[in-house]
Amino acid sequence: MKDEKMQQNNNNNFNVFILIASATALKECKEVMKLSDIPCEIITSWDYPNICETYEIKVYNQTPLLVYNNSLTNYTGTGRCNQTFNITDKGSYIVNISNGGDSARIIIEGEDNMGSLSITIFILLITVTLFYLSTKEYNKSKFANIIIKRSFMVLGIYLMMLNSAIMASIAEASGLGITQEMFFFVRIFGIIGYPAMLFLMLGGLINALKVKKEEKNNERYGVFDDE
Repeated sequence: MKDEKMQQNNNNNFNVFILIASATALKECKEVMKLSDIPCEIITSWDYPNICETYEIKVYNQTPLLVYNNSLTNYTGTGRCNQTFNITDKGSYIVNISNGGDSARIIIEGEDNMGSLSITIFILLITVTLFYLSTKEYNKSKFANIIIKRSFMVLGIYLMMLNSAIMASIAEASGLGITQEMFFFVRIFGIIGYPAMLFLMLGGLINALKVKKEEKNNERYGVFDDE
C-alpha cells in the first residue's frame, strides 16, 4: 500500500520524469530546447524497482511515429536511470518510458539568428568599404599611401574570414544541410587568407621602404613628382 501511494505521488508530480542535467558535459534537457543544446541528457527523478536496463525509452514525433528507442542506463550508481536525447530535427517529441506511465515532451526549436545575421551584414558592409578604400589615394607621399592601402586590404581579408566563420555557425545552429560545406569554405578561407595577409603586409612593407628611400633621394637631389 505504501509503495502504491508513493507511485501515485510520483505520477501526480506532473506525471513526468524530471529532466535534469547530468554530471557530464551534456546540457540540461528541458521542455523547450535549441538545436545548439542537443544532445542533452534525460535522468529519471526517482528509483525504479528493477535495474535500468530492463526499461525502454521511446521517442515519438508529433505524427506520432516512433523515431528512437533504447534501453535506459544506470545513472552513476544513484539508483536512477538516464539516457541521452540526441535528435536534431526541429519539432515536438514525446518521450515515454516502459515503466507504466512516465512521459515528457521535448520541443526542438531553431536558433534566433537575427542578431548574428545583422552582425554578418554589418561586417560584410565594412569589408566592402575597406576594399573600396584601398583603391583611393590619401596622401601625397607614396610611402603613406602604400601603408594605408595595404592596411585596408589586410583588415578586409580578415573580416571576410570572420564573416565566413559566422555564416558557418549560423548554418550549424539553424540545422541547415550545408554546414559541412560552410565549414569547408571557412577552412579554405583560412588556408588562403592568412598567407595572403602575410604577403600583403611583407610586400607592402618592402615596397613602402623602397618608396621611402626614393623619396629621400629625390629630396636630396631636388627631384620632385609632378603631382
